[in-house]
Amino acid sequence: MIYCPNCGSELPQGISFCPACGQPVAAQGAEGIGGSGAAPEGSAGAGPVQAGYPAPEAAERSGSLTKKLLPLLIAAAAVVVVAGIVLLVVLGRGTSSGGSKADGPRRAAVAAFADEDGVAWIPGIDGSCVKIKDEVASAYRTPDGKRVAAVTDEGELFIASKDLSKKEVLDDDADSCGYVSDKGFYYRSHSNRLYRYAFKDGSMVKVTNDADEIDGLVFSADGFGLLYVRDGKLYALPAGAAEPEKISNVDGSVTPLYFSDDGKTAIWGEKTDGKTYTVMLWDKGEKRKLGKADGQYIWCANSRDEKLFVFCGIGDTGSLLLWERGKEEAVRVKLEMGWGSAKVYTADGSLENASAAGVKELYVSCIADEGCSVYRVTLEGEKERILSRVYDWVVYDSRILWTKTDGTLLWGKLKGGEVAEETELDEEVSGLWAPHGGGKYLYYVKGEEEENPRSGDLYCYKIGEKAPVKVDSDVYNYYIAFSASGDSAVYFKDPDMDGYTGSLMTWSWGGQRAKAAADAFFGGFGSGLAEKYLLDPGAFWFLADTEDGHANLYFWNGKEKTKLASDIDIWNSMS
Repeated sequence: MIYCPNCGSELPQGISFCPACGQPVAAQGAEGIGGSGAAPEGSAGAGPVQAGYPAPEAAERSGSLTKKLLPLLIAAAAVVVVAGIVLLVVLGRGTSSGGSKADGPRRAAVAAFADEDGVAWIPGIDGSCVKIKDEVASAYRTPDGKRVAAVTDEGELFIASKDLSKKEVLDDDADSCGYVSDKGFYYRSHSNRLYRYAFKDGSMVKVTNDADEIDGLVFSADGFGLLYVRDGKLYALPAGAAEPEKISNVDGSVTPLYFSDDGKTAIWGEKTDGKTYTVMLWDKGEKRKLGKADGQYIWCANSRDEKLFVFCGIGDTGSLLLWERGKEEAVRVKLEMGWGSAKVYTADGSLENASAAGVKELYVSCIADEGCSVYRVTLEGEKERILSRVYDWVVYDSRILWTKTDGTLLWGKLKGGEVAEETELDEEVSGLWAPHGGGKYLYYVKGEEEENPRSGDLYCYKIGEKAPVKVDSDVYNYYIAFSASGDSAVYFKDPDMDGYTGSLMTWSWGGQRAKAAADAFFGGFGSGLAEKYLLDPGAFWFLADTEDGHANLYFWNGKEKTKLASDIDIWNSMS
């Protein structure tokens, strides 16, 4: 049985997004975790495993908390927004700074953990912990660690310095706050009004009178500008704007795809016939069509300099559009972009890490009868298949690494439309991870344990080395996180599936291994980096010593753990 990590709904095989809530999910089941159905690069679900999502039972137990928090579509410049489905993400799960500017690891706002008395505890990357004695509904520390934003159970919204010595009350009728950036945050009132507050000038902007009317939204890369749909109309709210601006009336469903930091460029998809999206561009007040893409859903990826865009339509059938800034129309490429098959790379790695000037071709996966196929696609729209019967794949530094449907792991050099020097690395591979570490490290799980079918032997392969290195055995492959450089991993060993716990381990290239805790909770660790699957190996926090739905909060400094708080409610946490 396969379940959504956000709402607990049962999932179809190989799907990238939950049909019930729209949450990007890792591919599971027949495709395997990290298989060809993994969420697209640059998306909210990028990477095959995301730390911090609860098990299905956790979603059920935390339902009352979820219902009272603002449902926001946590998306960014390169993030998919599912058309026709509101991506209901609890404010507190949306800590990603978003965007496609991958110049380095980005810090994210850190959400509080709540103890059994309702006291909030917010850990920091320096090992400190902010304690808010009021019973709070939601609380965050900004990515730079300088401010705290919180809403109490009594409805008081306040901001404060990180030591809480300076405090300013902003509202006394707030319900929840979230999507906190260094520029400000969004919050909802008990009357369901949605507001945005800016730290710079203390300005407050009302986004809408009814937050439930928002059908979809996407944030700019800085995490503050907002493009959203309400009552069939598309609105833009750039940073610094005094009020939202309507930029389009929509006849049919609409999916916001991209919003620039300066608020001058917006891209969205309009679907009128149920199978085709018209991709629209609004640039400096002018609106025009870029092209059409087939698919039930659509997502967008773009280069780091935001000059090259790829729009992928996915579903029972699909296609993609390639658009370069300065060109009137996008180039349409007909590929079977089926459920969970869409992935896009340049020859050097992820598109979001590339500059458009250096991109001459893209590598894209599409659905096939067995597994998927990988195509080379030029920016002029020419295509050719270079691999077939692929289970999962990644591209780094003009090299492609892939697993076949029989579990064989191989690598080869990309030379145009050919794969040269094909070499077999391993067999029985069931999961494949490629951290954004400059293309140097690849992780995979080999085989499965008989007692724990979701566990296996974890290996690391460094590009250029002769052979992979075994990291550990009996590793739970649903919760693996990696350092920003890719040379370190944090994972659970010997999982207890009944208690959602295991031994929390750290490992670094060179063979250094340490145990942070023997009884750590699967969903309770993080480090404040924007991408949930990236951690600081020497600066992260986690929940351990679980008993009767409670656990202690610890900080790991790379050598030892320090207790930060006791009796954290693991099913009702704000993180």
